[in-house]
This record gives sequence, C-alpha cells and structure tokens, in this order.
Amino acid sequence: INSTIDASMYVPMMGKEVRFLLAPNGELSTEKVLKDGSYPAPNDVKYIGDGNAETGNTMARKVLADTSVIKVKDGKINTTLTFNEEMYNMIGNFKVKVDGENAQITENRTERTISFDMPKVDSKIEVSLMVTIMGREVSFATILNTTKVEYEQERQEQKQPFRKQETMKGV
Repeated sequence: INSTIDASMYVPMMGKEVRFLLAPNGELSTEKVLKDGSYPAPNDVKYIGDGNAETGNTMARKVLADTSVIKVKDGKINTTLTFNEEMYNMIGNFKVKVDGENAQITENRTERTISFDMPKVDSKIEVSLMVTIMGREVSFATILNTTKVEYEQERQEQKQPFRKQETMKGV
C-alpha cells in the first residue's frame, strides 16, 4: 500500500482532538494539516531577480497586503493573496508557481485578489506580475506564516463545546 493514513484521536489530557498523517514508510509526516475553515495567514515577501534585493523586497511589500487567506474545504487548500489598493492599478498579468509548477489563478479585480490551489499549507509560492509603469515583470516569493495559522486553528477549536470523555467499559 502506498497511501498516507490520516488519523485523528481525542486526547483527554489536552482536551482536544489531535490529527496526524502516517506516511507509507511508517513515519509520521511533518506536513501541516488544517481542518476545514478559513484562516488569516500573515505573509512575508522575498524579491527574486537581478538588481537591488532591498529595493525589490520593499516594492514587493508595497504591492502585496501583509495578510493572505488560506481556505480548506474537504482537504483541498486554496490561498488568496490581496494586493494593496494604491499599487493595484499599476500591476497586472499575474502568474503564480506553487512548488515550482504553474498554478491556475482566479483574479478578482474588484477585491484586488488572486486565488489558487496548493497541495499543502507550506507549499512554496512564487508570484510574478507586470509592473506597467516600468514595463517590467517582477517576481517574489510569498512565505505564509503557518505557525500563526495553526494558532488560529487551535483558537477556533477552543471555541467548540467541551466534548465529554468516553470511558471504556469492562477494562
């Protein structure tokens, strides 16, 4: 069998359900797993290309809002990046690579967003766009802060009603 086992269990000492993945080789997977929901994800940017990296990082930060949104539904992950209003009319022709592969994006010009699917929460994201006033394409990595996302998931779980511990009879 070459499948990953997705397991979850209620841990009374922790007062919550814990989820983990077991890889085919018997090792626990380090992949981060999120339950269905919508999670704000702070992001960092890192300029990719020739030229002054500090200037590139500053410009990328001015273009991209500092919080993205990760939505999980039925185990599928969709990420939405929002672009800052003052820069949005000067950029276009968005392209995204996820883990080195071209991603299909959905652009919402009204909301100034692009959305795309990812295979895992900590996938590598590279955004390329045309800066129209410069007539030049620029690229930058977008790094999602998944530690904050996991914290948000735990916070949402704590809002769930307390689950009574079940006892095993005859033991």
